[in-house]
Amino acid sequence: MPSTLTPAPKRPQPELSAHLPVLREILEEQRQFRLDQLTELTDRPDAPPPDTTDARVQVSLALAAAARQALLDLDAAIARMDAGRYGRCLGCTRQIGLERLYVIPQASLCIECQRKLDSGTGPVSRTRAPG
Repeated sequence: MPSTLTPAPKRPQPELSAHLPVLREILEEQRQFRLDQLTELTDRPDAPPPDTTDARVQVSLALAAAARQALLDLDAAIARMDAGRYGRCLGCTRQIGLERLYVIPQASLCIECQRKLDSGTGPVSRTRAPG
């Protein structure tokens, strides 16, 4: 019996294909920025052990956590690009708008599915697995 599931596209949509080199460059630049940010926030060998009640330390810890999450999202987007699935919404499988990808190149959801996720309405399934 044939499957009713459609396999993930092997190639991006034609309108997206022309933009992939620029989008990859943006992703790589943002990835390098996050790596540099993490290095700056965590590599302080001469610093005394942090007092976690200090507000500056708390801010640094929060920034490092956000940078690590952003790095995971960027790596996942690059993996989706390598697999030929970049630009497809993980929630509904529709094409994510180019405007959205230029603003948030690591976006894994289209704007409609992102709104559903943010508002807690609707069954949006978002996986963190790269690709």
